[in-house]
Amino acid sequence: MTRRSEHGVALLVVLWACTLLAILVGGFASLARVETEQARYSLSLVRARYAAEAGVMRAIHDVYEGRKAGRIQGPEEGERWIGDGRAFPFSVGGTQVSVVVEDEAGKIDLNAADTDVLTSLFVAGGAQRNQAQRIAKEVVTWRTTAATPDTEAIRRYSDAGRPYAPRQARFPSIEELQSVLGMDASLFARVEPALTLWSGLEKPVPYYAPSFVLAALPGMDADTARSYVVSRRQMPVGSEVMLPGGFSGGWAPGSSVITIDSTGRVSESIVVTLRVTVRFDQLEGALDPRRPLYTILRWRNMPPA
Repeated sequence: MTRRSEHGVALLVVLWACTLLAILVGGFASLARVETEQARYSLSLVRARYAAEAGVMRAIHDVYEGRKAGRIQGPEEGERWIGDGRAFPFSVGGTQVSVVVEDEAGKIDLNAADTDVLTSLFVAGGAQRNQAQRIAKEVVTWRTTAATPDTEAIRRYSDAGRPYAPRQARFPSIEELQSVLGMDASLFARVEPALTLWSGLEKPVPYYAPSFVLAALPGMDADTARSYVVSRRQMPVGSEVMLPGGFSGGWAPGSSVITIDSTGRVSESIVVTLRVTVRFDQLEGALDPRRPLYTILRWRNMPPA
């Protein structure tokens, strides 16, 4: 009986040992599988990022060469890289890339736009008209240079519990708009894609403006803006079109500053988008080796949509 009992205990020990070994082996196998999947995901993410960067570089090259050569960017000329917001898809090493080029002349300049355009933009972004008018006036106050501090503006910000006063100088970044009295995070998120710091224009150039910006122009509406965006892609060079509000919607040459949205896509879940603003520094005259061909003004890694 004692020997049988000892044999039974030994059998149980062996069974438990086999079970523990099976658990350990299964754990190691599962860990190896997870690490393999992580490595595959990381590799795919790197592929998507480099593909997006390749899209940025190709857009910079093609736009620069087209502008430098003086090629007219009209649709009948077959010019590929037109900064009106259309998408240009291609493939890099088997990875799909989609590039959108936006000419900054088609956006609303935060440092130059007049009060009416700013008000219309904020209304299009969802603000009530009275609120939009107040924010537009605060924007102008913020960016207006003065020899002495604006005591009235300082008081308004102090009464609102803000530990700062208006800069009374140009906006150095679009993100600083969030500090303006009356601006909130949700409104900023909606209007930010329509803003620029680099056009220097009181009003955007409709030929390059996205429909959201067009709809924000005084006298325009969303339906008219969408219809115009479709029709301008077949617009001949030199054409003249008048839009509501007295805006000229005819063909216009591109400016020296563009924003590139480049998306590298390996799969539906592995997508990298870069948003890069570029200024071309040598578009006129002979090349100067002491100056850069272009300058990166802004580089952002965009969150997944």
